[in-house]
This record gives sequence, structure tokens and C-alpha cells, in this order.
Amino acid sequence: MSRLFFDTSAIAKRFIQEAGSDAVMGYWNQADEIWISDLCLAELFSVINRLKREKKLGSSLYSLLKRHILSDLDTIFRIDLSHLVLKEAITCFETAHVKTLDAIQIASAIVISADMFFTSDKNQSSVAKKMGLNVTLV
Repeated sequence: MSRLFFDTSAIAKRFIQEAGSDAVMGYWNQADEIWISDLCLAELFSVINRLKREKKLGSSLYSLLKRHILSDLDTIFRIDLSHLVLKEAITCFETAHVKTLDAIQIASAIVISADMFFTSDKNQSSVAKKMGLNVTLV
């Protein structure tokens, strides 16, 4: 596998142990290039802050995850919210019922010509397939 795109639901499994985490790590370790949308950072911190508020994550573990996430994100490829991404997102909206951020994730993977799109969201997976992406549901 060469160019892999992870949406936030999939990349979160790298940092938070849950069903699918082992699969994500396996694919991650085989990749030549790992790509994410710049939106992923905001979404990841939304997730871990929610877990902290719900007392499912202590302050010290939050700090450790924060350092790990920021360190990892400095070593992978990121695509920004460009005109091309927005144009592809519009095509997603015209193709299927999809949430805004999910469409941006799918559009980002299309723009970078991802070999595989990873998500744990079944609806997003379905739309990504309609948009021509190879999808792995983790």
C-alpha cells in the first residue's frame, strides 16, 4: 500500500485503544505515505477533550495523548481546505446525503489520489465508495 488517507474516526484508533485499533496500526505501519485533512487536528482534540470532560480520560493521559498526537501529526502529510477540496466536497453533496466534515474528508482523499480511504463511519464509507475511493472500514 502506498498513499493511505485516514479520516478522524480511523486515526483516533491510533491514539485511543478500541475496536479496530490493531487494524489501524497494521495499515499505518505498512504505509509509504499517510495523509489526513487539516481538519483532523481539530476533530481529534474535540474527541479527547470530550473524553476528558466525561472523566474517561485523566489529565495526565490527556497530556500524554496531546503530545503524541502533535508529534505524529508533524510526521505525516496533511492536505488543507483548498478550492479543489471544496469543489470535490460539492460533488459529494450532489452524489449522496453526507455530513459537511465527512464530505471534506472524502474530498481531501480524492484530491490527493489516495490508494485507500480509512474510516469507521459506515455512512461515510458508503459515500466514499460512491465517489470512487477504495475504502477500508475499521
